[in-house]
Order: sequence, then C-alpha cells, then structure tokens
Amino acid sequence: MNSTIEVEYRCVFQDYEEALVTPGTTSINREMMRAILGAVLLISGALVLTLLGLPQGASMLAMLLLLMIFGLVTRFVVRPIWIRRDFHKHPNFGRPCHLVIDDDGLHLTDEVSQSHKKWLAYTKYRETPNLIVLQLGARLVDVIPKRAFEAPQLDQFKELLQEKLPTRQRYHSRIRS
Repeated sequence: MNSTIEVEYRCVFQDYEEALVTPGTTSINREMMRAILGAVLLISGALVLTLLGLPQGASMLAMLLLLMIFGLVTRFVVRPIWIRRDFHKHPNFGRPCHLVIDDDGLHLTDEVSQSHKKWLAYTKYRETPNLIVLQLGARLVDVIPKRAFEAPQLDQFKELLQEKLPTRQRYHSRIRS
C-alpha cells in the first residue's frame, strides 16, 4: 500500500457489546470448560435429586430444565448487565479517535494518548457485522468501527489486513526464527 488511510471515529456501547459477544471471542479451552462444568452439574444435580427420592428420569429432566433456565437468564439478563457495567469501567473506549493506517502500522491519537502499533503487534483480526477487531493477545483488542471508513477505504484496509497480519502458523514460525 502506498497511501495512508485516515479516519475519525468514536466507539459506543454497541461496539463494545458486539466486540465481546461475537463468536470467536472465547477460546476453545473456555468452551470445553463450560461443557465439562455443565455435564458435571447435570450429573451431580440429578444424582442428588435421585438420592432425595425423585425418579432418575425426572431428576435428569429437572436438572436439564434448571441448566437451560440458568443459561437463558445468564445470556439475556446477567450478561447484558455485566457488559454495561464493564463498559462504564472503560471510559477511554468511547473517546473520539483519529487513526492513521499505513505500511508501518496503526497510529492512534485521542485526547489523552497517542499510540503507534506496528503490524507485528497484532496476532490476528476478525470482522464482525459492524467492526474490525484487531487482536493483540487473547483478551486484548483494538476495536475499529466500519462506519469510520468510506467504502473504498474499508476495502483498502481489509486488503492491508490480509497482507500484513500473519496466519497463526506463519506468526509462530516468525517468533521462533
């Protein structure tokens, strides 16, 4: 890329929420731990209910129902409250930003800071319906709303991301060499 891309944007709560809840934000290890915990709770709860005199089939059904209700309440009540509280704990996330993207990396300026991150700082990126999420690590990201770009700029940025950000295999081989 021979030219630079300059954009201005301000992230909002919906950006924060989308960056957190879009698939790909949790690791396979965390998903496996959830599945194992769910199975342990299901079996343990059914065992306790059976020992208390409930028939085995009814115990299993009751525990399945309780786990489903717990999952729904967590997803639709607890998680939105947690995300809103967490958003308010990150006041810098919603500051107006000026971003310059070039062959060297990303240069971000806002009212309290300036940063320059070279492309090697990013491990990967993912695209959501409204965002480009650049990963610096497992839980550290830079979020850039697509609305900050004009259509040709967004296409140019996506091409640059594909060119500059290594796949996992190339990333690990570059670290070793």
